[in-house]
Amino acid sequence: MLRLTLEKFSRRLLVVVMATVAAGILFMSAGAKVGAQDAIKIGLSGPLTGPFAENGKQMIAAAKLFTEQNGETVANRQIQLIIRDDGGVPDQAKRIA
Repeated sequence: MLRLTLEKFSRRLLVVVMATVAAGILFMSAGAKVGAQDAIKIGLSGPLTGPFAENGKQMIAAAKLFTEQNGETVANRQIQLIIRDDGGVPDQAKRIA
């Protein structure tokens, strides 16, 4: 029962992360022009350590796979992923954000 719940959580988390990355890329490519040379920075915090480390690793792998498959540039601007570890602790995630 617990394993099934964690699998559903992992899938939902992966879908949310992918949707957030895609929305961020679309928003930044359609947003105001800051400069042609500025990188688009997308922040991603997740549990890279602690009891949910496997989920965090999957999130990071999904974001990197998305950029590999769709390219690392949007509107002639490079995409830069900024990855932070929150350890699965809500207070630490709040500080990182």
